[in-house]
Amino acid sequence: LQLKVDSFAVSPISERELFVNRRVNNATEMYVTRIESRMRPGSHHLLLYTFDEKNNAFPCNMRPAFDAVRDIRNRDGTMNIVNMLPMACHVFFAGAMTPDFDYRFPSGVALRLPANTSLDFNVHYVNRSPVDLPGEAFANLYYTDRANVQTVARTLNYANQDITLPAGKRTTLTKVFTMPTRTTILGLTSHMHSLGEKFEVRVRRANGSEATVYTNIDWEHPGFTNFATPLVLDAGDALVSVVTYNNITTRTIFFGLASSDEMDIIFGY
Repeated sequence: LQLKVDSFAVSPISERELFVNRRVNNATEMYVTRIESRMRPGSHHLLLYTFDEKNNAFPCNMRPAFDAVRDIRNRDGTMNIVNMLPMACHVFFAGAMTPDFDYRFPSGVALRLPANTSLDFNVHYVNRSPVDLPGEAFANLYYTDRANVQTVARTLNYANQDITLPAGKRTTLTKVFTMPTRTTILGLTSHMHSLGEKFEVRVRRANGSEATVYTNIDWEHPGFTNFATPLVLDAGDALVSVVTYNNITTRTIFFGLASSDEMDIIFGY
């Protein structure tokens, strides 16, 4: 199954982030075994979200229109709050920070999509050139019959929003995400912005021992680490993000959506 975000323009010396809600058109539940994506040059990320079906409070009891382009910024640069409201209901399903991405689950493992669902595409492009940049994104979902699935995978989305980076200084932030139950991790990637120098993910055992399992130094296109032998964390063990930023600007930087703001997110399965 192929879904896409049609070509759009990114103005010179600017960035553009938008959403497009696409129907999957699946009359029955779907089990996804492989996720393949491709973006034009200049991309920072492509994220696919489902919606929190258990939350029936506003704004989660409302869904964005299908196929409409929803920019998170107005033309004057201010944030479009209406277009951002669905973000409160998003559940991470898949994503890539590299222009070409191909992830395959181990045999017998798949992600479940409920029947009659949709995927909210989130695309972010940064254009540092003096001319318009075309943006575009494709996602291919490969699926199988339920009978072929022994284990239903879940997604990981651990974010540290407590970010304060003093002007003109290098800062390292550490955030601990403790596992409430035994968790088997298949793969991990990271997400930071343009001041990020190094992103480490460590496994911290309940006894205090630590081991680095993921390292990235490319803020724009971080790699995805697929563990040939999955990581097994018992309840009480933790994933730890250790991120070093170099704030070369003259202002304090906080968590935010622009590439000139900062982020600290672990994604995975």
